[in-house]
Amino acid sequence: MMDSFANEQQQQGHFIDVIVLIKEALRQNCWIYEPDTAMWYTPEEFGAKYQDSNFEQGWIEQFKIMNPVG
Repeated sequence: MMDSFANEQQQQGHFIDVIVLIKEALRQNCWIYEPDTAMWYTPEEFGAKYQDSNFEQGWIEQFKIMNPVG
């Protein structure tokens, strides 16, 4: 029972991380860059790909909000 609750809490935390990153990218009129894979995502693409993902703590820090043009 506790494992299920802890997992749900962790997933909610990941969802919040994704939303915060998306909102900041939208505010800056930028995209989200993943250096490990050299992939660019629009905020909408990033949300679609990662909103339901379950990653370890601190996973979101690998992504950078950047302007893909400059």
